[in-house]
Amino acid sequence: IFRYMLPEKAYITSLRVDITWLANVPDEPRAKPDKQSPHSFEVKPYAEKEKTVISLTFGTANLFKQITNDLVPQPDVRSFVSRDTPVRSYLQPFSQYLVSVSYQDLFLNPRAYTEVRLWTNFTHPARPETPTLMDRG
Repeated sequence: IFRYMLPEKAYITSLRVDITWLANVPDEPRAKPDKQSPHSFEVKPYAEKEKTVISLTFGTANLFKQITNDLVPQPDVRSFVSRDTPVRSYLQPFSQYLVSVSYQDLFLNPRAYTEVRLWTNFTHPARPETPTLMDRG
């Protein structure tokens, strides 16, 4: 879930989010660099409301598709791009990312930016255990 709030009215379709891979968790043998980074997206105009908390939900398997259906685009995203892949995009587990949010105001002043460094807080799920037959009843 990605949440943000704009402090003022934004120029329509100017909100942009860039997610850039920085590093892996130290001493984590399963960590891999994100070869698709940077990931960038722009939201639809209704997701650019001022002084309103906006929440966008992204899946870990494919950032820009619905979390419940990998064939349907994420409904709030207007456009997106990741390096070398226009089809499937995801963040690497055990990684640190720089998330940069920018927009222009109604008067088209230079873009306002805010940045935050975040660690991905998801890991690969554990392998399922083999079921044990308890009764043939």
